[in-house]
Amino acid sequence: HDAACHLESSLTMALCASFGKECLRIWTSLHYEGFPLCAMEISDPEVVEWYTPKDFNVGKHITILGRKFFLHDCDEFTRNYYLHNCGISFQPVDVSKKEQEPIKQTLPPYNGYGLLEDTVQNCLSLIPQPPKKDVMKMLENDHKVLRYSAVMDTLNPIDKSRRFIISFFLSDDTFNIYEPQIRNSGIIGGKFLERSRIAKPGSDVDNPSYYGPADFTIGSVVEVLGKRFILVDADEYVLNYLKKHEDKFPLEVVDSLQRHFKPPQPEIAELVREPSAETARQLETDDLETLIALLREHLKKHHYVNNMCLREAFLHRDKCASGYLNMEDFLTICKHYHFPINNPIVAKLISLSSDEINKINYINFIKAFTY
Repeated sequence: HDAACHLESSLTMALCASFGKECLRIWTSLHYEGFPLCAMEISDPEVVEWYTPKDFNVGKHITILGRKFFLHDCDEFTRNYYLHNCGISFQPVDVSKKEQEPIKQTLPPYNGYGLLEDTVQNCLSLIPQPPKKDVMKMLENDHKVLRYSAVMDTLNPIDKSRRFIISFFLSDDTFNIYEPQIRNSGIIGGKFLERSRIAKPGSDVDNPSYYGPADFTIGSVVEVLGKRFILVDADEYVLNYLKKHEDKFPLEVVDSLQRHFKPPQPEIAELVREPSAETARQLETDDLETLIALLREHLKKHHYVNNMCLREAFLHRDKCASGYLNMEDFLTICKHYHFPINNPIVAKLISLSSDEINKINYINFIKAFTY
């Protein structure tokens, strides 16, 4: 805005470029009349004071038509006039707007409802948009599904007999869980988990780490919504896919599936088919590797699912990491996880792994759990 005070008649003029025609009307109404100090609806006889040059000081406010205007500068003639006639030196006031620092947008903590990606979209726009998808990944991996067989890790005997199929979709890193229906089981099968991305337990809520093919090994535990599933089998397509893209996955993942699909030796397969104390005695007393392979095939055939829990219990109990446990502790842990210690193969391996001070080398059993 520009404000001008005419000295010959003490008339005030206010101009505003943004008002357009209204600005001209204001100029006409003020050109022939003085302007009062207050903009009240009063008559001219009631006005006792009018604006004069002494009221226009740089750095102060004036009120015109009920609005306050701040005088921050004047032209050279006005500056010289006030300096010679009033002894006032005006200095311009900087009214330029300072650049404000951009406000960094922070996302509120995840409340647990819905997917994290959908929640983030609600914070980025007033009209939320669907999360962007990796179109190239979807095109390259369309109809590529990795299927695994799993059982539930639970102490409930009814749930122990349930079998599940986990299908992992490579196109968008989602998976679902399906339970085949078993007649006369008392459990209605069908869809157990809708296709979705599942975060790993213990990962950061605001930056979660999701399950992927690298986490699915034979014997590994997958925790989904408070339920624990142990992978016991997989399709041969899973092994072929991992071997084809082995540079993208850890070596232990590929080795786990290769050991699982490796055919047993003919003599070991025959012993597993008809296990007995007599066949176990036929093995040499120092042939530990053959016994370990024999036990591995026996556990695989009978779908023993507590192998990882048993391994963790052995390592937790061995505080000194010596590889040995007391026989009493070893048998207690085995009974807790329903390990078949009365099996002739297990009994033979126990006798070969124990020493004269009643300690047992549990590492031999951990080797048998890896399948």
